[in-house]
Amino acid sequence: MLRLKITPLLLAVFLAVAVLPAAAHAAPSFKAGFYPATLDASGGQEKFMLETVDVACETTSYHGEIEEASTTLALTPAYSGCKALEGSLNATITTTGCSYVLHVSKQTAEDEFESTLDVVCEEGKAIKIAAGPCKAEIPPQTGLKAVALLNDTEATPKRDITFTPEVSGMTYKATDEFLCPFNGSGTKTNGSFTASSGLTLTGQSPSNPETKIGVEVGEPPVGPPSFRAGFYPATPHGSGGQEKFALEAGNVECTTTSYDGELKEASTTLSLAPTYSSCKAFGFEATVTTIGCTYVFHIAEQAAEDKYAATLDIACEAGKAIKVAAGSCEAEIPAQTGLEAVELVNDTEATPKRDITFRPEVGGLAYTVLKDGFLCPFKGTGAKTGGSFTASSGITLTGQIPGFPEAKVAIEVA
Repeated sequence: MLRLKITPLLLAVFLAVAVLPAAAHAAPSFKAGFYPATLDASGGQEKFMLETVDVACETTSYHGEIEEASTTLALTPAYSGCKALEGSLNATITTTGCSYVLHVSKQTAEDEFESTLDVVCEEGKAIKIAAGPCKAEIPPQTGLKAVALLNDTEATPKRDITFTPEVSGMTYKATDEFLCPFNGSGTKTNGSFTASSGLTLTGQSPSNPETKIGVEVGEPPVGPPSFRAGFYPATPHGSGGQEKFALEAGNVECTTTSYDGELKEASTTLSLAPTYSSCKAFGFEATVTTIGCTYVFHIAEQAAEDKYAATLDIACEAGKAIKVAAGSCEAEIPAQTGLEAVELVNDTEATPKRDITFRPEVGGLAYTVLKDGFLCPFKGTGAKTGGSFTASSGITLTGQIPGFPEAKVAIEVA
């Protein structure tokens, strides 16, 4: 008999997952890492089959734009290198004033979705096909099935979407002239539109096409950008290199820093308790004591794909402050709010789970000099302003299960 050994770590993982509340799922949507984003695709052969007339085009391109997460995506098609009747006639497909609108209808597997397609045209416009004596117009119409959508999560440098049209039941108006194999002129409903292979939609910045933006189909984030974890509770932990407080008397530099917090649910704020060691200041050995104080990050805005700006509060218990002592110098940094700025970056390629890198570049720090003794370079005691707090490099926050730091949990801002 196969027996499963229940270790404390396995039990913690099970319980953490088991207590997750059932979430209300939003409709799958087209979404981008940053808005607005333009989406472009070009691919191989696509073919229209109109009754007995086939029209195949060697080159196809699509262009669209997305300004927010949406269940629909409008793409303007362009066709070239077209031939009809098994390549015996040159053909043209004119799409001026028309676009295809994809509607995500359902998820069929992980990262796989199905959508319907509308042909949408300006008033008086239609997709026009001409091949020798054969002419056809494809007017606006809705609910054509089906287009397969696939997230390419391993695409580089950013994820993209592959779509493969297999559309049937298309309505068109045929004009049957001499030697054209249409079975008469008039409106018909047996048209189809297929591609020999999937076409890849890549995202980019409208103002700078060289700047790639990840695009995908999935559930859009609900609410404002927030700190999120793969499951809750999670304990973000980080440690980094040199951090520096710049005060009137000079720099307070600590070579070892660590941060610890807890995330019980998605939140626009994250509290981290800092710890500093191996510090020097003003030519003396120094201590930076943070007992009873935390840094509270508030997400301000998204700056780019996977990059966010945050403000920082120093929150302290009553009567507490961050205290700096070095030789005959003493200062304290009290509670204060709205300090700028902290950069947050999602590391989507981190292993085994994604994490967050943050780098403080905080100015306008208020502090109070408590002691200005012999050889201390402060210019007297009292309240001061204009301090700063910076890090020489980014500090990486990884998510963990409380009590089991070896069990990693993905964390991100989204």
